[in-house]
Amino acid sequence: MNENNFEKEPEIPPVEAVEIPVPVEEPVVIEDEPKKEKLPPTKFQKNLRKALIWAVGILAIFLAGVITNQVMRYKPFEATVAENEILVQEAHEEEIIELQHEIGGLTSHRNFLNVLVDVNNARIALFLKDIDGAKIDLLNTQESLSDIHADIARYDSTLAESMSKRLSLIISGLERDSETAIIDLDLLTKDLLEIESVLFDD
Repeated sequence: MNENNFEKEPEIPPVEAVEIPVPVEEPVVIEDEPKKEKLPPTKFQKNLRKALIWAVGILAIFLAGVITNQVMRYKPFEATVAENEILVQEAHEEEIIELQHEIGGLTSHRNFLNVLVDVNNARIALFLKDIDGAKIDLLNTQESLSDIHADIARYDSTLAESMSKRLSLIISGLERDSETAIIDLDLLTKDLLEIESVLFDD
C-alpha cells in the first residue's frame, strides 16, 4: 500500500565514463639571443699580444741572469767566509788552550811565591821573638804548600812529601826551640827557591 502511494521515480540510466582529452603543454622553446660572432683580433691587439710575450720572455731572461750572477759571485764568497770563520775559530781555540796553560803556570808560580812570602814572614817573626805571629804565618804556609804539592812532585816526589812533614815539625817545635825552627825555615826556603828556579825559569 505504501508502495502505491509513492510515485515511482524515473530511472536514470548509468553514465559511462567518457575520457576527456587533456591538452598536452608543449615545452616553450626560448630562443637564444643571437650569438655574437667572435671578431678577429685587430692589428693593434696582435701587436700588443706580441709585445707582452716579448716582455715576459725578456723579464724571464733577466731574472735568470740575476740568479746566475748571485750564484756565481756570492756563493764562492760565502764558502770562503765560512772557511775563514772555521780557521779563525781553530786559531782562537789554540790560543785559548795556550792561554789556559799560561794561566795555570802563573797560578802555580803565584802559589809558590805565597809559600815563600809566608816562610819569610815566619822567619822575620821568629827573629823578632813573635812566636804566635810565626805560627800564624806557617799555618798559612801549610795551606799554600798543599796547593803547590803537585808542582813540587813534578820536580821531586819524595821532596814534596818531606816538605809538608818538615813544615809540620817546624810548627810543632816553634815554642820549644825557635833557633832550630829558624834553621829549618832557612833550609825550606833554599829548597823552595831551587824548585822555583827549575819549574818557573822564564
